[in-house]
Amino acid sequence: MKSIVLAGNPVKHSYSPLMHNAAFRALGLQQEYEYSLLALRSDELAGFVDSIEVGDFEGANITIPHKQRIMVHLSEVTKQAESIGSVNTLYREDERVVGCNTDMLGLLGVFRESEIKIEGASAVVLGAGGAARSVVYALSSLKAGNILIYNRTLRKARELVQDLEEFFSTSLAAAIFPVREDSLREYDLLLNCTPVGMKGHSVGETPIKKELLRDDLVVMDLIYNPVETRLLKEANNVGCRTVDGIALLIQQGAISFEKWTGLKPPVDVMRNKLLKKLEAESQ
Repeated sequence: MKSIVLAGNPVKHSYSPLMHNAAFRALGLQQEYEYSLLALRSDELAGFVDSIEVGDFEGANITIPHKQRIMVHLSEVTKQAESIGSVNTLYREDERVVGCNTDMLGLLGVFRESEIKIEGASAVVLGAGGAARSVVYALSSLKAGNILIYNRTLRKARELVQDLEEFFSTSLAAAIFPVREDSLREYDLLLNCTPVGMKGHSVGETPIKKELLRDDLVVMDLIYNPVETRLLKEANNVGCRTVDGIALLIQQGAISFEKWTGLKPPVDVMRNKLLKKLEAESQ
């Protein structure tokens, strides 16, 4: 059995096993592949990568808080992931452990499917971790006009700006939480890349005051459990256009699936399994 895991901390909230195992069954691979959760501390990262290298694991998705920390332990990182500064997928190739970033590619798909106009737009990004790096990279590659990055520590937000501004013409700036009352006035998009509001972390909380939201703002939350976070609920109440994290989960998951198996995943099966789970939980 080839074992693939979601490694991070926390992970028990994740729907990734449900989605990927449904895809394995649909393709008749359930006796060959299995996807599970692995709570992992930072001091266990090196040993975990070694376990993939020797074949104890076939591959992995990487989540909070390890998307950046794990990079130093990898045999190879794709050029794109190196530029972004984070990885979310590990796979084996010629006895090497390769790290890539399917979040960024998944985001491009989400923007395209949602018909969100990025070129020339102004965006506020909340957070400066691995997910935020993917978001800023994706927005910049689509020629966003300017991006303001908020984080708890200004240093980390500035590091993100310095790492990515050399690759694109998009204007990048850093700021420290809390979000100022006038910050969203001139912006078109708000993207939450923090875990604030996530089940198992801080469900019911929001990273931004609802009074700052405007009805002409597009609000996207990368969190997918719960699907409607407090941020998205309040944004919907104001009249904002909203995008939840399920679309990105499926998009990036499909790309990861192909890295591990070499096969195109049954995306409809993955989506339907997730939606049935969500419907059951909402009753």
